[in-house]
Amino acid sequence: MLTNTDAERESIRRCVDAYMEALQRADSLQLDVWLSHGITIGQLRTLRQLEGGALIAGDLAERVGLHPASLTRTLDKLEESGWVERTPCDEDRRRVWVSLTEEARRRLKRRRGGVRQILERAAASMTTAQRLAMSDGLRAFAGALPEDLRLSPDPTEVGEGRP
Repeated sequence: MLTNTDAERESIRRCVDAYMEALQRADSLQLDVWLSHGITIGQLRTLRQLEGGALIAGDLAERVGLHPASLTRTLDKLEESGWVERTPCDEDRRRVWVSLTEEARRRLKRRRGGVRQILERAAASMTTAQRLAMSDGLRAFAGALPEDLRLSPDPTEVGEGRP
């Protein structure tokens, strides 16, 4: 028989496992959509960072975890495909602003719509009670996550059974 502590550990494990499985499946669906349009994972990470607005190339490289030379190659390909544009920085000519093109913003919106339709069909296959429980649970889980994972403790330092 499970003790309260054992039951709590088991429920935590099941919660995290379910979240990780859902995240993996959703990421896989989105990646399939992007790859079918010739967008690589690195390019997608770059585009996602730019959705919030223009960034200096060096800051963008840091955010996506790419060496500046690798980012330059990524930006060359994205620029050739009409996804991004680079503009010299007025204050420092050695720096470059990178932003999404208007066409890229339209493309991103259309692609999201396709993924959203897939997710809506999956949600429609669930009961209303399941959808509400999932919604409430995911909101609570997301609210419990740190906003910046770089500020959270090293996962290897988290003790066994501790959330």
